[in-house]
Amino acid sequence: MSGSPPLLLNQILFFLCGCAYSLPLPFLRWKSHTFMAPLCLVITMGLTGLPFYMHTQQYVLGRPFVITRPLILMGAIMSIFAFVNGLLKDLPDVEGDKKFGMNTLCVLLGKEKVFPLCVNTMLVGYGCALIAGASSSFMINKLVTIIGHSILALILWIQSKKVDLDNFESTFGFYMLIWKLTFVEYILIHFLR
Repeated sequence: MSGSPPLLLNQILFFLCGCAYSLPLPFLRWKSHTFMAPLCLVITMGLTGLPFYMHTQQYVLGRPFVITRPLILMGAIMSIFAFVNGLLKDLPDVEGDKKFGMNTLCVLLGKEKVFPLCVNTMLVGYGCALIAGASSSFMINKLVTIIGHSILALILWIQSKKVDLDNFESTFGFYMLIWKLTFVEYILIHFLR
């Protein structure tokens, strides 16, 4: 209804990824595949900023679409977090995934290997955001990104040390924390310039 091809593209991508992720059809139900579930989250969470940015530039502000440094940073950092969310979703229910033949990375490699991989990957994402923030020419952006990402990285690191990988409540609680940190990142990402 908005007449915006970027928003229509975004809705089509969401629909297709949702179908591929969930539908029990041949070659689909990607939530049970090692890297397809994280890929769906990367597309729907990490790269959705692009169509919204295109829409805002072209249809709201009347400017031509130009790929900018903040757009690239947003896409890269949110894709990292989305990928980690896609891997960690299986951490609390490895036994159920094994029982139903789901070849998730936690089933294939074990929680003991996937958990530190995910935590370290998110810490790398925070490190990238810190470096990008430190290179900003705007002091307020520099302060917000450095302080904000340092706090989030510290929370992640401290909470990761408390996780008992053999306890459902502990692993599920950590998975929910990762989602909270991701949504805080959706706020902080606006300060990367």
